[in-house]
Amino acid sequence: ISANGLDAKAMKSFFDEAKKMANLRHLDIGFNTVAFFKNHQPGQSEEATLASLSAVLAACKQLSLLNISGIGLANVCLTKFMKEFSKVKQVSVTHLVMRSLNHRMLTTSDCVQLADIIGRMPFLSTLDASCNNLGERGFSRISDALVKGQCLQQLLVANNNLTSRANVSLCRVLSSNSSMSHIDLRDCKIGSGSKRVANMTEEEAEEEEEEEIADESSGTEDSAESFPKLCQAIADCYWMRTVNLGGNFINKLKRKRRKKSQMNHQGQKIRL
Repeated sequence: ISANGLDAKAMKSFFDEAKKMANLRHLDIGFNTVAFFKNHQPGQSEEATLASLSAVLAACKQLSLLNISGIGLANVCLTKFMKEFSKVKQVSVTHLVMRSLNHRMLTTSDCVQLADIIGRMPFLSTLDASCNNLGERGFSRISDALVKGQCLQQLLVANNNLTSRANVSLCRVLSSNSSMSHIDLRDCKIGSGSKRVANMTEEEAEEEEEEEIADESSGTEDSAESFPKLCQAIADCYWMRTVNLGGNFINKLKRKRRKKSQMNHQGQKIRL
């Protein structure tokens, strides 16, 4: 029932019936942002809808695919959802699709709660979190949950501004999920350093600055050092079939690592 502009009242009616469907396997409620979970203080109808959705997840033991893309589930709404979702001990979902959850970037606190949701899905084999601008900090939180699961086969995190500082987290996820077969890292800037992003709170920006200073003083690996390790972690996945690294500025890595000079055809020194 995706992309129907359904409001909270209509969604609640649907969820109340859906939880009676014991054999429900696929639930797609994506892109109902027009009048569903907008980025504002939810009223009683929205809270009731969130409670009904959690009831569906708890009741439908065979549910394997859940698509909550583009429903504006962030900030206050995400907190309210987690309050209800925390009552569900374990979810049978194996495929979680949550593209473009909000019209703006998700904050680190949003990602902490998303990690909690993922952590309640022990059989998760596919995660599509594309186009959320998670950043390195947000992905680090989510990767902690993915490491514990150890069932992941497909990780789709394209267009998330991860930067090279997420390479360590990516290596952890790959090494703990030996059955990984598909990974999509398009436009994640894993070949470039981190940059502050607009969704950071003042406190998060200060923490980011402290981390950058600590990285410099401790000699933390830069992109030129961490990227080859990421490539090795991908190569070590025996079942890996598809790897997409498009749009990651990898050419900058080559220039940074090879500092020696060569002579061009005119006898002039050139920098590589």
